[in-house]
Amino acid sequence: MKRTKINLKPFIVIGVLALTLVSCFEFEEFESTNMGAAPTITLAEVSVQDSSITVSVTSSADGYASVILLPGSGNAVPEDAEDLLTNNVASLEFQSKKVSGSTAAEFTFSGLIQYAVYEVMAAANNGNGKISTVATLVVGTEDSHAPVLSATDPGITYSPVLAPDGPVYLVFDEPVLYDDSKDLTFSTWYGGADILASAVEVDGNVVTVTPAEAFGYRDYVWLSYPAGAFTDHAGNEVEEMVTYLDGSSFVGLYWRVEAFTYEPESVSPAAGAVADPAFTVVLTFADVVDADDVADGDITFTYVETVAGGTVTYDLAVPSSDVSAAGNDLTIVPPMVPVSGTEVTITIPEGLLGIGYGNPNAEFTETWTIE
Repeated sequence: MKRTKINLKPFIVIGVLALTLVSCFEFEEFESTNMGAAPTITLAEVSVQDSSITVSVTSSADGYASVILLPGSGNAVPEDAEDLLTNNVASLEFQSKKVSGSTAAEFTFSGLIQYAVYEVMAAANNGNGKISTVATLVVGTEDSHAPVLSATDPGITYSPVLAPDGPVYLVFDEPVLYDDSKDLTFSTWYGGADILASAVEVDGNVVTVTPAEAFGYRDYVWLSYPAGAFTDHAGNEVEEMVTYLDGSSFVGLYWRVEAFTYEPESVSPAAGAVADPAFTVVLTFADVVDADDVADGDITFTYVETVAGGTVTYDLAVPSSDVSAAGNDLTIVPPMVPVSGTEVTITIPEGLLGIGYGNPNAEFTETWTIE
């Protein structure tokens, strides 16, 4: 049988042409239903206050707009605006909302630092998902309010918490500057002296104030300073601080100095000495002694007398009438006159006396031998 040879070339050409026409048709159909051009946005400042910023975003199309808040200025702009739009950029705060084309949408950031610079970035998409480029805006908060003293360390109190040489820490609600032409003055209640601050150091919103000399133990201390001693970076002045007595209460900044436990600076008879049978004990302290709270029996003497075959011990209480204070001296008359060779020990409990402005005495014991 004779075979007929079929020329396939025309069919191949027709097939390729058909595929080409179909491909062209599909591309043109895709282009005709694409997402269109990305929206354009405008980022603008609406209002700025001490601790808040309001901005507006106006997009050319319906969709969603997102904004982020960053500290300072010159922050890196996200390479992919979609990261900003979907909250994938580290920031102080992120906000997003649905927007209408050509209509400004407002965003407010609150709780900000006064007199500080911030940067806002924004992006928006349209209904089909096309995303705008990132818009940026640098804004700064205002500062129309003077700094306010918000805390102290130690906190103001009548309790003995302040170290004799300070310091005192003043905490304001915003960073401050110190005008070193204005003095900060400590006043002591019992001492009756004004002591200037020898050092005033500022670290942001914390001020460290150190007195030029140590305060007396248990004394009350006031602190005062004039208006304008401190300002914020916008020049707003801190109001003056005047501490004073109102009736029976202090008003302003006040503390009590810590207590100090006093030991006697000298003892008579000398420690461990051989004493006269009719000796009197005199303790001398570094400050005035108050023995008004001493009651019968608070101070005791122990006598150990040597007798044939052993010893005899006597524990005797001192009447309060035999205890007296004059200036820095405390005088105690022993309750008996012992015989020669007797060991005599005195015991004064801690806190029985008031030294200076009510500081306690340390526990005191001493032993003598009668000549």
